[in-house]
Amino acid sequence: MQKKFVDLAMKGLNMLDNHEQSYLLYQKGLLEFEKNEFQNALNCFIKSNQLSEHSRTYARIYECLLKLGKELEAKPYIKTAYTQNPKQDKVAIQYAESLILEGKSELAIDILEKILRRNKTYNPARKLLEQIRYEIT
Repeated sequence: MQKKFVDLAMKGLNMLDNHEQSYLLYQKGLLEFEKNEFQNALNCFIKSNQLSEHSRTYARIYECLLKLGKELEAKPYIKTAYTQNPKQDKVAIQYAESLILEGKSELAIDILEKILRRNKTYNPARKLLEQIRYEIT
């Protein structure tokens, strides 16, 4: 159903405003990502973001670039996603993970603690925090 709706809407894309076009391209990107068509998904997310920026779209671009093995190119996207919306838990976790890979564990710990202060039951943050603390000691 979602695919049929997106396909139909994409045909009339030029009749929509930028925000609507951006949303449809984002949805098409999600469908492509689910099919493991990461380059196609990336193209959709980039076009979507050009029409209407959104923190979640930056995070999706980051995910696509990681899947395509472009870790260095991906880094600024997750930082932008986090900067735009630091209270989005999944984005915050992804950013913390990228900081750990850069050797910035203290900053990652700070982010994870912030997540847990507002969402005490968010297990991905709790597990990652425990893992970092275990590796530090």
